[in-house]
Amino acid sequence: MADAGDRPAPAAWRLLEVTAGLLIGAMTVLVTIQVFARYVLNDPPSWTEPLALLCMSTTMMFGAAAGVHAGRHLASVSIGTNPTFSGRERRVEAYVLDFDGDLYGRELSVRFEHRLRGEQVFAGVDELVAKMRQDIAETRRLLAEPTGS
Repeated sequence: MADAGDRPAPAAWRLLEVTAGLLIGAMTVLVTIQVFARYVLNDPPSWTEPLALLCMSTTMMFGAAAGVHAGRHLASVSIGTNPTFSGRERRVEAYVLDFDGDLYGRELSVRFEHRLRGEQVFAGVDELVAKMRQDIAETRRLLAEPTGS
C-alpha cells in the first residue's frame, strides 16, 4: 500500500476528520458537564450521558489505515463496548490486516478513513465472526489502492 501521506486527502476524508473532531469535542464537553454536576453539584443532568453516548456511537466501526513499525497496513477498527459479550467498558480494538506479529505494548497510529457501521449485538460468536469477515472485506474494498486507469 502506498504511503497515504504522499498525496493530498480527498475532501471527503477531510470532512470525516473534522466531523470526528467535532464529535469528540462535543463528547468531551458533555462528559465534563456530567462529572462536574455529579461530583460538585451532586445533581447530574439526565441528558448528558445519552448525548455523549450518541456522539460516541457515530464513530463505532471504521475502515482504517494503521501505521505499524515503518509500514502501513489496512485495519478494521471497532470502538465500542463489545455488547455481544455484555461488555461495559468502551474499547478501541484494531484488527490489522495482513500482519503477523505481536502488537501488544506497541504504539500504533491509526487513521480513520471510512465508517463501516454502528455497534451491534449478535446472537452468538458465529454471527459476530461472520459480520467481522464482512467488515474486513468491506475495509479491503473501500481502502483498495487505485489500479491506475
